[in-house]
Amino acid sequence: MRKYRTTIIAVVLLVVVIAAFVIVLNVKDKGGDGNEPGTATTAPSSDRKSVALFDFKETDVIGFSSFFNENYEVSILKEADEENDATWKCDSHSDLVVENDSVNAIVNSVSKLKGIAIENVEDTTEYGFWENKSKVYFTTELKDGKTETMYIGDIDAATGNYYFVMVEGKPDTVYKVYKSYAADFMIEKGDLINLKIFSFTTDDTRKEFLVYKENELAFEAESSEVDEQGGAVWKVTEPAVRDGLNSDLNARIDAMRNITLDGLSEEKCEDLSKYGLHKPLIEYRLTVLKDGQRVTHRIAIGDKTADGSCYYCIIDDTGDVYTVSTSSIYRDFNPMAFMDTYIFMENTDEVKELNLTIGDKSYELRFEYDKKIVVDEATGEEKEELLIERFFNGKNAIDDDTYSIVTSDSSFRVPGPDEDLDFGVTSSNPRDCFQHVFLSLYAITYAKFDFDEPAEKGEVIMTAEYLMTDGSVNKIEYAKRDSTTAYVYINGEYADGYCETTSIYGNDYAMADVTASIKALETVMKIVP
Repeated sequence: MRKYRTTIIAVVLLVVVIAAFVIVLNVKDKGGDGNEPGTATTAPSSDRKSVALFDFKETDVIGFSSFFNENYEVSILKEADEENDATWKCDSHSDLVVENDSVNAIVNSVSKLKGIAIENVEDTTEYGFWENKSKVYFTTELKDGKTETMYIGDIDAATGNYYFVMVEGKPDTVYKVYKSYAADFMIEKGDLINLKIFSFTTDDTRKEFLVYKENELAFEAESSEVDEQGGAVWKVTEPAVRDGLNSDLNARIDAMRNITLDGLSEEKCEDLSKYGLHKPLIEYRLTVLKDGQRVTHRIAIGDKTADGSCYYCIIDDTGDVYTVSTSSIYRDFNPMAFMDTYIFMENTDEVKELNLTIGDKSYELRFEYDKKIVVDEATGEEKEELLIERFFNGKNAIDDDTYSIVTSDSSFRVPGPDEDLDFGVTSSNPRDCFQHVFLSLYAITYAKFDFDEPAEKGEVIMTAEYLMTDGSVNKIEYAKRDSTTAYVYINGEYADGYCETTSIYGNDYAMADVTASIKALETVMKIVP
């Protein structure tokens, strides 16, 4: 069985277990030798019928206990029963918080459990019993003070599909119960925990998300508000103070909420180094606001299991070591994928002038703004419209579709008289090429945040100076770090990181490379009168 643990631990048999119980109540026999357990509504598959093991109702049950071996017991008791909506508690483990729906499903199943009866058995030791008992048994307590106990013996070697089961008080009868159904009553602590790693709900407000790599903080984000859809709005504070990419980060957290654990390896482990958990490769912590209280969920990931199918992990601060499938957990976390990494991003309508220098070449892109009042044809209302004129190196970059096309192979030329202007067009006029230069600059992002300022600034390979309509100036400089990256400086100050230079030197217009974009604008402007 799978074994799980979270801050709030609940009695949950696996989904497949519960589904199996439901199948017992609703479907016909399942293969094997054709004599599997049936239900009250299922016709027998042969002359040997499936019969009920017990004669009590679900509402008669006030508790149950599972004895899986000589030293282990799990005991569940009913605390209240209001209109058949039972409330349960774990009497044997005070740290376990019971999930009522799951316990109700177990009680419903045991009250309707059926098996194939083998009657007039003279020697029950052949089936794994001694004096009609075994070390594995399940006891149900009833409200009339009686108890019903079933003992689980050997697996039926002939088919491998059944466990042999005996019921106390019926000393000469052995039942064949489908293997998975009987095994599900062998309950251990690891089977009584919540399925989810992060057991928060959509009603819990997300407040903080932290990621540690080898005990070092790698990512920190905080949320103090939600968007119109109720999703958390994040502000990243580590590795740099930036806006979070809300949808991506919320999606990652949601995905982790749906991850289930695989098993329980060791309770109250005192030597976490055995599992690589003394210095976890990665650790996630999520803090939510639940009923006005801050609750933190935690999972730390260590080494792989011997067969390589799972990682060892710790949930919260219990000290218990679990396993989680390698195909389920995120062992890698790239902070850059969940935060705004744009170096400079401003509305072009607020830029008055851009002075761009690449190597030894300089370019001036300038805006002139005006406004006029127009009438909305649909509503008849007057509205203000912004008029923009664009100039490249002092020449008006007019808005006219007849000057050039940019073909699918990123070449730039004047179209011939017989050419279809719409064929392969990426950009159809000087204005579009003009705007593409801004797009290429805005597309440059941090490759990594590095707070150690270089000893020397180094060669500046590109400068983009923005003069804003409010009179402010933003000067972005890219200083060579190595052959593929450049440190970023904003208004003369080191900007805590570096970018890749591939998009600066690249010749792919469609990918918004800077040199390709400026080449397109130059080519178009040569034919503008």
